[in-house]
Amino acid sequence: LDAVRRQYRIGNWEINVTASVGIALADESSTSESLLRDADDATRLAKSLGRDRAKLFDEALRAKAEQRMATTSALRVALDRNELSVSYQPVIDLATGAMVSAEALLRWNHPDRGPISPAVFIPIAEETGLILPIGGWALKQACEQLSQWQRVDPLMSVAVNLSVRQVMDPDILDQIRRVLKSTGIRPESLCLELTESVFMEDIDQCAEMLAGLKNLGVQLSLDDFGTGYSSLSYLSRFPFDIVKIDQSFIRGLGTNPSETALVAAILSMAKALELSVTAEGIEDQTQLIALEEMGCQLGQGFYLDRPMPALEMTHTLTLPSHTQPHPAPPAPGRGRAGRWPKAADPKGGEGNLRGRRRAQGDQDPAAGRRHGRPGPGRPAHGRARHRRHGEGEGQAHHQGRPLCHPCS
Repeated sequence: LDAVRRQYRIGNWEINVTASVGIALADESSTSESLLRDADDATRLAKSLGRDRAKLFDEALRAKAEQRMATTSALRVALDRNELSVSYQPVIDLATGAMVSAEALLRWNHPDRGPISPAVFIPIAEETGLILPIGGWALKQACEQLSQWQRVDPLMSVAVNLSVRQVMDPDILDQIRRVLKSTGIRPESLCLELTESVFMEDIDQCAEMLAGLKNLGVQLSLDDFGTGYSSLSYLSRFPFDIVKIDQSFIRGLGTNPSETALVAAILSMAKALELSVTAEGIEDQTQLIALEEMGCQLGQGFYLDRPMPALEMTHTLTLPSHTQPHPAPPAPGRGRAGRWPKAADPKGGEGNLRGRRRAQGDQDPAAGRRHGRPGPGRPAHGRARHRRHGEGEGQAHHQGRPLCHPCS
């Protein structure tokens, strides 16, 4: 590895090279095929740990590789066997408490193993190419569901994550065009979320695809902002409408001055670029208060509401309370966040804020009406838009991630 790391000069260019090495040791039962397979698995592990290293294949890695093979085989038939489903996590207007959108989240319930985390099966789907049929199915499911919801709330929108493979698929524009036509939803009510990893592909082709998506009239969101590559240049170069601040920046809000300052800087930058901002992974009241005091428009996370099946989301939309402003007046010195009642259990159910308000709505059919609706397809807090132009967040981030995205 040290020999490989040395710098090479090719013409006027100086090239730095590193290597990831996988090592497999032969025993009496080894074959050439098994040795190559084991060495390849060890190489994959070396790459996942940061590259520029060597890893030895051992029994623990063998067990993991066998589990991965079994998961891959099961995933190939999961769609045909109706084992996949879509859940939805509300996106909340932090100023009013109104639900303005929902992020579609892919779920897999294996008949023998039970629920399998998207953090496990989404990377496999992307690596094998299964993300294309699975992602296409999930996109259609979310749009068909949105079409039904818009009969109850015409301003409702939905967000769906696209993987790198989907974005670079030559058929993606036609696929989205067909879904929009068959479901009849307004294009601006569909938000497509992309992570910065998409920009590691052919940048010119990526720019062309994003321009094509934008021309369809859909909204574009940059997900997990701040965790990857040259985010600032991407925001100015590509036609995004929304920035989603990654939950890793949200965790320290109100307690960590550095992270609080970073979030404030992101909000200021987004405002200058006329972008809406969604904070991901809100898990407690301290984070919520800090975000509202900084003027963040939208938020999602287990403290606000948990992901839920489509039927439960439909029930939520039919309750007058889902459009109700916060029931309590602002507490002295707490800013707008004082309107939020304290949640007993941030993990979901009736313990979270939206769950408590749903319960109140069941008992109060005369509860108020919808308030401001920033989010996909709608200016945030009355600002006009002049630009050319996602398991749930929170504690569920490690149990389920957005559609077609690792760790949803």
